[in-house]
Amino acid sequence: MTFCFGLKYKDSVYLFSDSAVTGGPSLGDTPYLTSFGEASIVGPASQVQEGALKLVRLGDDCFAAIAGDAHRAFEGIASMRPLYSSTIAIPTLLGFLAGSIDTTSEEHFEYLFARSGPNGSELWHWSTTAPARPTAIQSNAAIGSLTSWHAEMAGWTANLLRAGSIDEHRMLTTMAAVMQSFGLRDHLLTQGVGGAFCGVHVGPTGIRWLPDTNYVVHDQKLSTTELVSVFSRDGAVAVSSSFTQDNRVFLNSIDHRNPESWTNQWLASLKSCFDECAAKVWVFLGYEAFTVHIIEAETAVTDMPCCRLTIIGAGRYDLAIHPLLSQVLSYPLEDRGDGSLPARLSYVSAENCLEHAYRFLASRPTQLAP
Repeated sequence: MTFCFGLKYKDSVYLFSDSAVTGGPSLGDTPYLTSFGEASIVGPASQVQEGALKLVRLGDDCFAAIAGDAHRAFEGIASMRPLYSSTIAIPTLLGFLAGSIDTTSEEHFEYLFARSGPNGSELWHWSTTAPARPTAIQSNAAIGSLTSWHAEMAGWTANLLRAGSIDEHRMLTTMAAVMQSFGLRDHLLTQGVGGAFCGVHVGPTGIRWLPDTNYVVHDQKLSTTELVSVFSRDGAVAVSSSFTQDNRVFLNSIDHRNPESWTNQWLASLKSCFDECAAKVWVFLGYEAFTVHIIEAETAVTDMPCCRLTIIGAGRYDLAIHPLLSQVLSYPLEDRGDGSLPARLSYVSAENCLEHAYRFLASRPTQLAP
């Protein structure tokens, strides 16, 4: 159970995935919570949990997203790695894989491949249900178990950003934020999808993971907030959440066959991250309405002109938000009456966030704070 999404834009390709995985039954009466506060619905013998990293490197210029049977999918990646080079055609590589797997197995899996090189950007889809027919994707593609309007919304958002000529470096954080917001308005765990989303940007200058990001989940009046911090390190994703009051690390079974070794290398660095929760990107997600406000700083920070974060410990924190930003975050959505989805998406720099907030409020019928 998975949701992965890929898109092409200019000379780059982007891959995104959730982190849900089918785990064992819950222990006791306390429901399992993902990092974003989604409560799992327990089945007869298992429940959907959070903990799978479904994005994996194939080469220095190529990444893959996996869905379906994870064990077989990772085995396929492991078998292709020794054959991979930047000059081999993706269909040729997949032809080798198709000839080496059991095509009669009922445990199906599929991939999205993203590559950027001298021949431009490439996005491919391949599945064990049609192993001889890899498909070149020209715009967007989704794989996994999510077939509801959320998959359509991801494509709609990607097309909107593409039409608006968004900066390439902003596409990664914007799409990740929008997809992360889906679970706040619908119980995706019932579809086997949820948890912290992660993403990679495969471009001409190399591979870039989602930058350190603080998600502030809030109600419309800002009377309730929760903080979720996401850090990508050495092909792994670490998450600190006030929802669960714990820290979690997601690894994959290929690059991290010895999790203890990775932990020993990164433990001190991650402890510093969790103690401060400094982030380059701040995303304010409204869970009562479709609002996504993104603020990007030049470096990872805890203090910006529009807000200041202090970590207290044990899942507690103090977040001071400037009155202008508070008014923007609490401003109601406007239904234009044209059938479009009432939503608000903004992306501003930290140094311009208050100026943007003032302009936004000045253009609306509201009273600016003194």
